[in-house]
Amino acid sequence: MKDTEGTIVRLEDYRPLGWKPNSTELSFELHDDQTIVTSRLSIARESTEESNIRLFGERLELLELSVDGRQLSNNEYSVDDEGLTLFDVPRAFELSVKNRIHPETNTELQGLYKSSTLFCTQCEAESFRRITYYPDRPDVLSVFTTTIEADKDAFPVLLSNGNRVSHEELGNNRHRATWHDPHPKPSYLFALVAGNLSSLEDSFTTMSGKNVRLTIYSEPENIGKCSWAMECLKQAMKWDEEVYGREYDLERFMIVAVADFNFGAMENKGLNIFNVSALLASADTATDSAFQRIAAIIAHEYFHNWSGNRVTCRDWFQLSLKEGFTVFRDTQFSESIEGETKKRVETVADLRSGQFSEDAGKLSHSVRPNQYADITNFYTATIYEKGAEVLRMMYTMAGKKKWREATDLYFTRHDGTAATVEDFVRAVSDATDLDLSQFFLWYTQAGTPRLSVQETRNEDTLTLNIRQRCAPTPNQPVKEPFHIPIAIGLIDSDGHEVLGEEGRNNGYNTHCDADMHIENPNRDGTLILHLKKEESQLQIRGVAKNSAVSFLRGFSAPVYVEYSQDSSQLKTLALHDTDGFSRWNSAQDLYVRYMLSKDGEIDLICELVAEIANRVLSSGDGDEEKSVLMSALSLPSPLTVLQEYPGSDFDSIVASRDRLANELSQRLLDTWKEMLDEHRVEEPYSVTKSQVNRRSARNIALSHIRRAFAEERPHEIAETLAQNFREADNLTDRLANAVQLLELPDLVRETKESVLREFHNRFENEQLVIDTWFRIQATCTLPGVLNKVKELEGHPSFNSKNPNRLRSLIYAFAFGNWRNFHSSDGSGYSYIAEKVVEIETWNSQVAARLATELTNWTVFDVGRQRLMKSALGYINDRLTSKSVRDVVGRGLAD
Repeated sequence: MKDTEGTIVRLEDYRPLGWKPNSTELSFELHDDQTIVTSRLSIARESTEESNIRLFGERLELLELSVDGRQLSNNEYSVDDEGLTLFDVPRAFELSVKNRIHPETNTELQGLYKSSTLFCTQCEAESFRRITYYPDRPDVLSVFTTTIEADKDAFPVLLSNGNRVSHEELGNNRHRATWHDPHPKPSYLFALVAGNLSSLEDSFTTMSGKNVRLTIYSEPENIGKCSWAMECLKQAMKWDEEVYGREYDLERFMIVAVADFNFGAMENKGLNIFNVSALLASADTATDSAFQRIAAIIAHEYFHNWSGNRVTCRDWFQLSLKEGFTVFRDTQFSESIEGETKKRVETVADLRSGQFSEDAGKLSHSVRPNQYADITNFYTATIYEKGAEVLRMMYTMAGKKKWREATDLYFTRHDGTAATVEDFVRAVSDATDLDLSQFFLWYTQAGTPRLSVQETRNEDTLTLNIRQRCAPTPNQPVKEPFHIPIAIGLIDSDGHEVLGEEGRNNGYNTHCDADMHIENPNRDGTLILHLKKEESQLQIRGVAKNSAVSFLRGFSAPVYVEYSQDSSQLKTLALHDTDGFSRWNSAQDLYVRYMLSKDGEIDLICELVAEIANRVLSSGDGDEEKSVLMSALSLPSPLTVLQEYPGSDFDSIVASRDRLANELSQRLLDTWKEMLDEHRVEEPYSVTKSQVNRRSARNIALSHIRRAFAEERPHEIAETLAQNFREADNLTDRLANAVQLLELPDLVRETKESVLREFHNRFENEQLVIDTWFRIQATCTLPGVLNKVKELEGHPSFNSKNPNRLRSLIYAFAFGNWRNFHSSDGSGYSYIAEKVVEIETWNSQVAARLATELTNWTVFDVGRQRLMKSALGYINDRLTSKSVRDVVGRGLAD
């Protein structure tokens, strides 16, 4: 039933459609002031119980409607704001629909819209219905043929899914192209692009010897920035064949760069559409991390060809089936390029700051939700990143060989169908003989489990009592115990493994007793404990007194851990653990302990950081170990600490973090100077591990030197940073120096403003660089930045209708400036509330995403909770869209 609050869609109400379009023929007549769409559907009605059929449609002007060539009279159909109903249709028939749409006024960027001079589409999840009347569901698969007609001067390139089968010149300076995709697909994977585009061509030979034509399209001025993306695409195609056995299935694969796009990219079959920020790269326009992000996104969208397109979702509740799986696959790909431990550390840091925050807030939901009001609000870190962690746990339990057998089985069973999460888990269980019945709770229960570990020692016996619990989340007050795989090791004072087969090789003879299943799957020093009960015990005999427990190696499960290990043990693990993730995490634990003022030992931390920094200096530039060591030098965000310890004093955490950073900068100043000097890059810019590591080391050192000099010698360091900025030959270094310069006090305002002017003037026509120009100002941590953000809204280069530009300023302030956004006076909250109301009038999807940052109030102090809820109330009183209403309503719910 429809009401002002919107319809709630429930998993339990799913029913397969009683009819389907076996073929879909689309025709587009593109004009400056309108687009005419004609669809011809070959429909077979499988159900005999219902002779009426319903097609979704929104914001469409119906022009003609016919069945088997006969135009329908008004009493044979009905039209409303959400679709079209046909009465008493035959069992099989051809439906023809002609309608008018207006892409040129479509500011929501959903369906068919204009991006600058280009026509392009975004149909996931439910926006194909804004193009024409259709059964716009992911479980309705059809073979698409698409014909596009347009002015040949304005739109010389006409693209759609599949293979181009014809092109012809028409009168009146117009032309027409027809594309055919032989693979049945749901409507959300439909794509169309038309415009004046240049192209970069290449090819790839698949494992069966088939030649695939590869083309990347962009506006002419950007085509020179597409080479990196092309190399990443070929790497991803090869990797997917070698690791997952997945071969590409069309004659050509195309990618188009689009300036106005709500997302990062979209995996439309054979025609991926990318936000320019996720595709274009050069030394002057992209940082090292942007290059790496592009590689991951290219891989992600390409991998969707199998995990999402060939096997799609039965319904949108199964969204993590394609997204969680594909995130896991693209992370594996990135690990193969960047280094497994380095990428794992980055993944976990992002998970803790993003998904854990979501799980701790009012928008917490399970990986497979059971209801939603607006599916666009469920493209979340839980669906993507936590979903990937659930896959990783199964991978850990199955092992590499069995995992490949499981995924092969899944693809074979469900190729060409719309599947469910249960289908995937069943394939893993059948291929591996794993009992995943309890493990399935990871899909249905929300929240982040918390493990409490109590350690006791008696002579040579170590006992760990492990207890799991999970806090209540919206609509789930009681949780059942999860099946949690816990990777555990034991390290002696020299860094040698004590447990497992490697422990025996090192001369240790330990024996384990536990009321849970234990494995040593890789025959190394890591044991896997299968925690299934609320509380279990592990007892290890034959343990050396000076050994330290390495708990949750590799972050084997997405959980919090409460484990009061001695600071000296954490230091031992941070320096000597054989598990790289555990080394990083042990250092983070020491930093957090200090930030919470609970037994924080500044001298011990400084000794640890000094040793890590010295190892950075002595390690090889191209070694993965160097990048892992540098990760351990970064302090955790106060928000990450707060969500793990909700109710803590946020201002105290921020102040403690500042004190710690200042101590490290001052005490180790000579070390930072040496790190800066020893990691110069003399060669021309490239994205090699060696160069990336050297730039990272210099920029870490630079931040500490700036902090050490900020108060007593601000003019000296400001001039150095400005000179570095001007001499840099790449955006990574240029940006690093500009960021540090902006963090200096207003005593050097003239230097800061001079560099900002130079930065803008030099790159005024490079929109991605101007995005970073806005971003570094919005995320500056000095007091009063909110006023600067408001001032920048009036800058000639600011365009609030472009999602990238909005993200670079408004989003950057809300999501990336924890010091100013969470100001105790609530000014940051009020500002973002006003922006949500404003943005909602032209792009509700972007506004809803912005509003989510106000919903994580539960972890804060009472004062900030009140202010954040007040900001949500302000939005609630002015709502116009379903998307924002859904976010705000859940954010305010008791």
